[in-house]
Amino acid sequence: MDQININTVNDYESLKKALNNELNASALHFCRIGYLLKRARDERHILMDSAYSNVNEFALAEFGLDTSQVSRFIRINDRFSIGGYSEHLKSKYEGYGSAKLSLMLLLPDEINEELSPEYSKAEINTIKAEYEEENRISDLEVLMEDSAGVPDEFLTAVVKELNDENEDVAAFFAETMRLAKKMNIEPNEEDIKEAYMPDGDKTYSIRIPGQGRFLINMKPSDISVVNLRAPQDKSTVSWEEFTKLILTDMATRDYPEPEKPKQKPKSKKVEPAKTKIAPVQTENVQEMPKTDEKCTETDENAREEDKQAAGEEDKQAAGPNEAQAAAGDILTSSQTDALQMIDEIRHMIAPDDGSRPDWSDIFGKIAKLSSYVKQFMY
Repeated sequence: MDQININTVNDYESLKKALNNELNASALHFCRIGYLLKRARDERHILMDSAYSNVNEFALAEFGLDTSQVSRFIRINDRFSIGGYSEHLKSKYEGYGSAKLSLMLLLPDEINEELSPEYSKAEINTIKAEYEEENRISDLEVLMEDSAGVPDEFLTAVVKELNDENEDVAAFFAETMRLAKKMNIEPNEEDIKEAYMPDGDKTYSIRIPGQGRFLINMKPSDISVVNLRAPQDKSTVSWEEFTKLILTDMATRDYPEPEKPKQKPKSKKVEPAKTKIAPVQTENVQEMPKTDEKCTETDENAREEDKQAAGEEDKQAAGPNEAQAAAGDILTSSQTDALQMIDEIRHMIAPDDGSRPDWSDIFGKIAKLSSYVKQFMY
């Protein structure tokens, strides 16, 4: 394990790495402490020349470790060290930290095998609490529960209860199914993984009336279903089978399409008040001198020629394409670029090869188009 200079910690990533390193080191220390205490317990000659008759007296007098603490160190070594009697942790328990390993001591191996270092202490503690709570319920109490409506087939019952107890997840996947239907494609295994385990490994806890509580542990490879009343009764489900079960269950559910946000009513345009104009008094108005009509026509013709000349200069300055575009012959380069981007988006939404669209790329392309078009809005 690489040593990290903690004085160099100055951002989130370096803090996380340093703490993870120290916590992993503390787990290894727990394992080594347990190993030393076990040797002091089992090898009589080690304490022979001391004033202590056993390891508990020694640990309490010299280090303030009471009997329960000594026992915990030893049990961590028993459960998690190589061969159950070693100074080294088993590779699958590296990275947990001493606090997590202390909690995992109270869980059976079948449940611990479903965990990973990514689980937080709080998540492992929740699993431990549910395991303990379930085992306080007698088998008779479980049998007396109302199991009406529970499917006879076990995995069908598991999936039904999973969706019943996690309606937000089921509703999210229902929206995915609705979108897929509009695009004339079928939802697949990857869609279900995105909905049910968006951040990687995910564990759900469900309770089937008349059968007890189960942990559903989803991993990219497969899904495990662990009976908390009898952890040794563990079943594994492939994603192919789970996909079929989910689609079958979702077909029995009706999730209404989300309402579109109401548009704000357009504000009425307020017309300015019309000002009454007093009638013109014609009595004292002096007649304006008449202008020469020929001069007026000459001035108008000169102004029209100036406008035409200015227009030709603008077209030449804009280049041949822009000039023709101004006349309506062809599109401008900006219009052509925008249409090309729209065509790309259309092909991304409905790929020619029938594959599923990558919505993150589509949204990125739409944002790029929006940003591009805004440059020409004035």
